[in-house]
Amino acid sequence: MRKIIGITAVLAFATSIASAELLKNFKYDGNIDVNAYQVRNADYNELAADKVNDAQTRVVLGAGFDLNDDVATKLTIAKIDEKYGTNNGAPEDIENETINEFAFYEGYLNIKGLMGFDHKLGRQLYGNPGDLLVYYGPLTWPYNIGLGLTATPALDGYSGYWKHEKWDIQGVLGKNTESCTILPCVGPDTDQDIFGLIAKYDLKEDIKLAGFVYRRNTQVGATPNDHLDVVGVKANGNFKGFDYSAEVAKNMGRNNTGGINTGLAAAPGTNNKYEGMGYLVNVKYSMDIASTLTFMGEYASGSGDDNYTDNKVSAFMGVQPDYRPGILWGGYGLTGAAGFAGITNLTTYNLGAEYVFSKPEKLSLAAKHYNFAPTEDFGLTYDTYGTELDFTATWKHSNNVSVKAYYAEFTPDSKFQAVNDDATNILGTSFMVKF
Repeated sequence: MRKIIGITAVLAFATSIASAELLKNFKYDGNIDVNAYQVRNADYNELAADKVNDAQTRVVLGAGFDLNDDVATKLTIAKIDEKYGTNNGAPEDIENETINEFAFYEGYLNIKGLMGFDHKLGRQLYGNPGDLLVYYGPLTWPYNIGLGLTATPALDGYSGYWKHEKWDIQGVLGKNTESCTILPCVGPDTDQDIFGLIAKYDLKEDIKLAGFVYRRNTQVGATPNDHLDVVGVKANGNFKGFDYSAEVAKNMGRNNTGGINTGLAAAPGTNNKYEGMGYLVNVKYSMDIASTLTFMGEYASGSGDDNYTDNKVSAFMGVQPDYRPGILWGGYGLTGAAGFAGITNLTTYNLGAEYVFSKPEKLSLAAKHYNFAPTEDFGLTYDTYGTELDFTATWKHSNNVSVKAYYAEFTPDSKFQAVNDDATNILGTSFMVKF
């Protein structure tokens, strides 16, 4: 019954849009994404003639308005069930299922100008898609099919923003995971929280610098907390027509969880020091020759662990990374490969080009070549995962409407897949509409 009341309240709230006094400066936004694809040889064995076909849909609607001159609010929900109104084909239980078909992406208050800062309180999105360290937000293309389009980690907490001339300061603190959802708590406390401070400075018009420090703190029952600290710097700008970006990050803190997934194996023991290092560099150059031709390259490397018995965790880890290179590696996922977001014990580079036609100006073609390898091959029988080749054709009808056709092929190294090493490929189409 409470869920029905909740649904009624949401509908009543929506119908009150006509109240200009309540919904001052009302704004809405949203998007519809449809991703359809076919994957062949996911097991690297073409004789099995296996293939997977699927289509996934995501509908997101956001609404925001001013509560008063100093406070604004934003609410964003998403339709997350695949069959739209059915529970895996069964008759729908309105009371127990309807509310579960929606996910709340955002629900926050924004206090403007309090002591010179803007303050955002509540459930919120944070960071940028593809970030090496921290991103809380909707999954972007290439979609991780295992998670679906609906996977959206959001941050419950606080973020603050201050800008002055060339300085831009941001702070964040919030809840990543909550172990105790029913009071009184039963079992050990394993909550996970994050804290962060980012300072950006515009050195010149074409040079921007930033420094950051994050902490992911995990409760470990009655024992000392596990705290992963990540500190680093980044720079981006333009030099003689070349757009560039570089980032260096270092892990600090202590692992007290009794084991940590490094991408290869678990580092046993407790009270281990986090000492991983991560690097990301990319360069892009564009030239106009009737149409626009752009060349790009990128290199990323996260340290691995070559000794699982010492008191160090040498594998690099981000707080909530979203760096996912490659349509197959970072999107669909690959059998037997790490295939996770981030660069933990991963060294990868890619080279590519994009051609944007002048006629028709809405069409662009792109191709990229990727190489993936473990940074440390300690205990492994291979020193590379393989290579991936991606092709995309995008028709950009407008800034709000586009359709993308894509094809990707991952060829595993024969030592990485010693039994079968046939290529995995994917063919798909993605529609994206924003409003």
